[in-house]
Amino acid sequence: MRILIAEDDMVSRKFLSKFLSQYGECDLTVDGLEALDAFLLSLKDNNPYDLVCLDISNHGNCIGRNELCSAVF
Repeated sequence: MRILIAEDDMVSRKFLSKFLSQYGECDLTVDGLEALDAFLLSLKDNNPYDLVCLDISNHGNCIGRNELCSAVF
């Protein structure tokens, strides 16, 4: 299983990665732009993510979860 984790807090990012890595390969991003790039690249490479975990409060980011979801769907 391929997992994308978008989390700006380092402690939360490490926790999610450690917890979810038992289920598959985790890719980590620190903001919405990185997450969008990783997600779109996975589609382009025909190797999409099975699970995407988004931070619900991405502080100070130029793209948030609503914009990210709008760009993807």
